[in-house]
Amino acid sequence: MKKLFSLILLCLSLLFLLSTATAEALKENFVCSPSNNQCDTGLSCVSGSFKDERGNTVNQFTCQNPFNSVFGNIKPPPEILAIGSGSAGISNIINKIIQLIYVVAGIIFVFMIIISALQWILSGGDKEAVAKARGRLTWAIIGIVFLALAFVIIKVIGQITGFTFFVG
Repeated sequence: MKKLFSLILLCLSLLFLLSTATAEALKENFVCSPSNNQCDTGLSCVSGSFKDERGNTVNQFTCQNPFNSVFGNIKPPPEILAIGSGSAGISNIINKIIQLIYVVAGIIFVFMIIISALQWILSGGDKEAVAKARGRLTWAIIGIVFLALAFVIIKVIGQITGFTFFVG
């Protein structure tokens, strides 16, 4: 159930980031004229008024999403805006997930080394216990080598795709 909830939350976050990038790509709030509709597809030239710096009311036509008049302009919370939108937001999310995986893997590696050392010390010369401790130590070292190899692969993928990983 937790995995399903996490997957749904991740999908909704990605959907929000992609929709934000699409809205930024459209010329929303672009000044237009009703006779020559210069708005992108999906937007319409709508009359609106605002106050200028002197306090005078100015009527102006701008490209607006027709749904804004029904639903209003929905603004995401500042925590979501801090992540970023579009490819920068996706890059930030992937970056944080990868950093979390590396931190957890590093902690697990340290604990495996400590546990295998304690097993070795407390084996009392029992060959089977020493073999278990040696096996645990070997798997810990193999795991950290794979982690280092994954780090190199992620850096190469970052260079190819333009995502910046392990920043901050």
